[in-house]
Amino acid sequence: MKKGKPRPPAHLGKRASLVWAAYSRRLENPSRYELEQLEAFCVEKARWLEAVEYLDKEGVTVLVRSERGEVKAVLEAPQVKIAERSRHALLQLASALSFRDDE
Repeated sequence: MKKGKPRPPAHLGKRASLVWAAYSRRLENPSRYELEQLEAFCVEKARWLEAVEYLDKEGVTVLVRSERGEVKAVLEAPQVKIAERSRHALLQLASALSFRDDE
């Protein structure tokens, strides 16, 4: 494996690439497996951030309305589950990569 800061995979989106830039420096001479874990971490962190931003702006519920505009149902926004699943995955990946919040 080459020494130095690893480059992000080309397919990562902008936000996941920014996460890569912030976290890749924490890995010293990473193995291929660690880079794959970092890639998954970046994708999940970006997904979590997007879901949380949506929930902060739009709230945790979605109103289902009839054609006349009457509220038929109040449902949980899909982003709630996305945020929960991504947070769980983030915690597991952060632990596997020995990432700590105080770094």
